[in-house]
Amino acid sequence: MRSISPIIATILIIVITVAIAGLTYAFLSGLFSGLTSSTSNQVSRQSQYISFSITNSYCSNNILYIDIYNNGNVPIVINNNTVLTINNGNNNIVSINGNNIICNNNNTILQGSTDTCYINNSLCIYNPSNNNNPQITLDYQGVGNNNNLGNGYLVGYFTNPLPITIYNTQNISTPTPFQQDIAICNSSFSYSTSFSYVDNITLYNEINSNGSNILFYSNNGLLYSWYEGQENISTASCDVWWVNIPQGIPANSNITIYMGIGSTSTNYYQQDYPYVGASYNVLGTFQYDNIGDVMDPGLTYQIYYDNNNWYAPPESEVYQAELYNGYSFSGSGQTWASSTNPFTTPNTGTTQNVNGNNESYVINNLQDGYSGGSAFPNPPVSNGGNSYVIKEIGFVQVQQLTTFYVDIDDGGVLGINQSTCGITNWLCSPTGNNSANLINEWIGEGATIYSSPTVNSGDYAIEYDYFNGEGSAYWSLWSNNLVYYYSPALPPNGVMPSIYIS
Repeated sequence: MRSISPIIATILIIVITVAIAGLTYAFLSGLFSGLTSSTSNQVSRQSQYISFSITNSYCSNNILYIDIYNNGNVPIVINNNTVLTINNGNNNIVSINGNNIICNNNNTILQGSTDTCYINNSLCIYNPSNNNNPQITLDYQGVGNNNNLGNGYLVGYFTNPLPITIYNTQNISTPTPFQQDIAICNSSFSYSTSFSYVDNITLYNEINSNGSNILFYSNNGLLYSWYEGQENISTASCDVWWVNIPQGIPANSNITIYMGIGSTSTNYYQQDYPYVGASYNVLGTFQYDNIGDVMDPGLTYQIYYDNNNWYAPPESEVYQAELYNGYSFSGSGQTWASSTNPFTTPNTGTTQNVNGNNESYVINNLQDGYSGGSAFPNPPVSNGGNSYVIKEIGFVQVQQLTTFYVDIDDGGVLGINQSTCGITNWLCSPTGNNSANLINEWIGEGATIYSSPTVNSGDYAIEYDYFNGEGSAYWSLWSNNLVYYYSPALPPNGVMPSIYIS
């Protein structure tokens, strides 16, 4: 066997050594290259972190704002993966999706910067009687931070607030403030222009049994509203509110307010009183009865005068009369007309001389030809011995068992009801022959005192109609206990602004 020469052996050893070295380098290069790349990516990922703080939260024009400072090293993008939670206390927790948080720069907060964001459809209320300190918590990709809003604040949120457009079609503005009636009914019906309603059975079915899940607000904040209750009108069932519009409604114009609807278990009376309240007749308590915050103080009455004497109009004509200046009605071949703006009584009665006797809590006390009382105003009553008529309406809040009294010459009718149906049908009795009349003496006679049955606690619509046929006259009303009188401002030309809910 021939042996390999030393030279060839040396060359083979060198080739093999180089090959092994090359393979080893290639292997190790690939291995460490992968490790280096992986380590670099891990370091990069570990160096990116999310960190932020809510530096301030506040309310402006009843909208909630929050200031967010990004102290991390990546941009924060507020989107539907973001959740804002508001804990108002008393198990009142509001959760808001990030799509309703509106910030600058396409909702992007850059590193090291602060942005002010507002919460769309939020309603932020300050009420000193609220002992709340709402906690605002923002959760973004698993990182959270919070801030306290401050004592007395309460934040609500509506996923779908309902705009209510209110149209004043008359050539004169409403009074300021103005009490707009808003009735949500389950069917349509024909009714007078002094009552405003919408037929919307879907919305009607979202209202709970005592109206506590409904409130009203404008761009300037929460509006005072009083839930009168549910009533049957014609063929429909309606939920009726009175809403105080502070600035009124201009002539031939419209305004938009909003109706917030909570779940059927929501109790805005408890959360937002005195802005949101209801009648004693609904709740069985005066705790959340805010009629005095919604209505004007006192009763409203109008005097209709006829230059002739000894004519008594049908009581139904008086009951259906409007109260604005210039309104007239006819009966028995005669016409009675108003020539002044309506009159208003005080909120409560006082001790006065009524036809020679001191009586307590007197709210009406006018006379001609008798002692005590004041003279009928001139105008419109230029001759106290002629024929004239008075229609007076409003609400009376009775807080204990009470008896009402009248001393009248000639005739009068005093009635109450727990519902209202517009100025021309105030006691929801189209003929005026109200079964709840306390006193029904539409007859000509000398001054006579009549008393009512005992009236239980509650909020009542009240109407007091009176006529003098001729000669001496007396018109008075008082009670044995303190009661409180209120009334809404009269709609322009007797036409209640109409409502439209989109």
